[in-house]
Amino acid sequence: MPLPRNWAEELAAEYLELEGCLVETGHPFQIEGSGRREIDVLGFKVKKGQLTVIHIELGVPLSLKDLKETVEWKFDSVAKKEIKRLVRRFFFGFQNFTYSPWYISVWERGTGKKWKKLKDEKHCDGIELMTFKDLMGKIESAVKEWKRKNKTPKGGEPTLPENLWLLKMLEMIKK
Repeated sequence: MPLPRNWAEELAAEYLELEGCLVETGHPFQIEGSGRREIDVLGFKVKKGQLTVIHIELGVPLSLKDLKETVEWKFDSVAKKEIKRLVRRFFFGFQNFTYSPWYISVWERGTGKKWKKLKDEKHCDGIELMTFKDLMGKIESAVKEWKRKNKTPKGGEPTLPENLWLLKMLEMIKK
């Protein structure tokens, strides 16, 4: 697994790992011609015989117009084709899978009528638009659930796994 390029990608990757996903960050792939692209974070999870692929892109849009164009490009048919190739290669028992694309605006953009309209529009396209605050809410819920399920033998509060170093840092800050 390549290292994430920044703390936001690492945080998203650790969240998916805490949720039980096999995680890939910075997945490169060729596009026709001589170009190359990269998927920020991919999470693969099998639950009850169903494969789910979570495709996360993170960014700092300069405007809502920029955000819309970025989202359309990041989750286009070329990226989806690469994800299908990965599933065929590594999860060959699964012909079908659930595709869950998320775009996380790292710089707060979650206010205003235009944001809500774009969020609703993209949701209809199957893409979940989130702010960093939304991601933090998901993380807090996941950590609480993980701790509930992973009680220590003597009843003490469990600590997160060592490999989730960024989540562990957030846990320490909250204490």
